[in-house]
Amino acid sequence: MNEEPREESGENWLRRAQRAMGLVRNALAQLIPFLLSLRRRPRVWNALRAVVALLGAALVVVPLGISANWFAAVIGLVLFLTATLAPPAKPGRPVDDPVREIPVLK
Repeated sequence: MNEEPREESGENWLRRAQRAMGLVRNALAQLIPFLLSLRRRPRVWNALRAVVALLGAALVVVPLGISANWFAAVIGLVLFLTATLAPPAKPGRPVDDPVREIPVLK
């Protein structure tokens, strides 16, 4: 009988966790520039703020109305305050402008 050597389950789990963390890091590395590009578009940024504010307000009102879950109300309050206090969209600025402002590179 040909039995292949089996790895210990602890090492196998560790390798899977490392691979998953690598995938998460790569996904975040691709997601952050996309979110920053959304931040530079005033219409999209304001629509996103409005959606987050409505979601936060719903999470505050609904759980308090049925007295089911106070934790969701706290999360909703945080979402609502974050959306209302978030600054307005910044106008688009090319990425290489700050580099051109460095006097050494002129």
